Formats: sequence, structure tokens, C-alpha cells
Amino acid sequence: MSQETQSSHNRWVLVVLVLIVAAIELAATIGSFGAEPMELVPGWAPTRPTDSWAITLTLAGAAGLITVGRWPLVGLATTAGAYAAFILRDYEFGMTLPAMVAVFIVVQRGKHRLMALFAALVCLGATLAWIVQRTTTIDEGGVVILAWVAFGTVSAVFFLLPVLLGELLRLRRVVKQDSFALEA
Repeated sequence: MSQETQSSHNRWVLVVLVLIVAAIELAATIGSFGAEPMELVPGWAPTRPTDSWAITLTLAGAAGLITVGRWPLVGLATTAGAYAAFILRDYEFGMTLPAMVAVFIVVQRGKHRLMALFAALVCLGATLAWIVQRTTTIDEGGVVILAWVAFGTVSAVFFLLPVLLGELLRLRRVVKQDSFALEA
């Protein structure tokens, strides 16, 4: 496959990925319109009802993926910023996919890996702040610990696993290229 054909193929894959992520995130966000805020346990602090800002941030997060191919730092900033704003505005836990995908894409391409890690940590930090908001009014210590373990662990996996998988894929590609160079 020529370089130009590969580039065109990569653009189409990215467009399809953006559309899938946008559809999933919009469906989840729009599906929560009019729903009662989630109360997992007694004392769980209620979240903000879904509104037009939630839709706007969801669209911004998905749109940020479009820029990740050509301008990776813009894509990372847009997706991580949209997620952080979404979660810090106190909506239900969600809208993680755009940031996860952007981090994975940037890390596996090899440039700006530290910025991708930083974006992942920003998202994780925003989620941890959200967990604090949810759990400060819970009276039972065991329930608070359970909430931290459940949401903290899931959030760490959501945002750090793309870094790990992207790096593994990048290293696999580097090793493969080096082995071809040695054979030549």
C-alpha cells in the first residue's frame, strides 16, 4: 500500500471512529435527559441533570478526535478538556471515550507521548474530584471506600490503559521495524 493510500485509509478510519464515538456518547448523554440523578447509596450526592451544556461538551469531545491525526496536541486538549469540563460540571459519570481514544492514538503514534499521559492524568484527576463530590455526604465509611475503589479503579483503567496499550503497540511497531532493518 502506497504512503498516499495509507494516509487516505487512516483518515477514513479516523472519520468512522469519530462517528462511532460521537454516536455512543450522544446516545448516552441524550438518553439521560429527564432521568432522575443516580443515587447509588444513601448519601450519594446528586449530579446535575443533563442539559444543553452536556450535549455541547459531548460534541466537543467527539469533534476533538477529528484533529488528533493532524494536530495531536489540539485533539488531546479538546478531548481531555471536554471530559474534564463535563465531569467537573457535575454530570453523571460518562463521556470518557473521546479522551481515551485520543490518548491511545497519540501514544501509539509515538510523538507527544508525555502530553498524552498528562491528558490522561488530567481526566483521572477530574474524575477523582467528581468522586469526592459524590462521596462527601455518605455516612458509612465502608460504602465510601467501596465507591472509591469502584470508581477510582474503573477511572484509572479507563484513562491509563490507553496509555499502556498505545505504548505496547508503538513498541511492537518499533521492534518490527528494527528487525526488518537488521535483516536488510
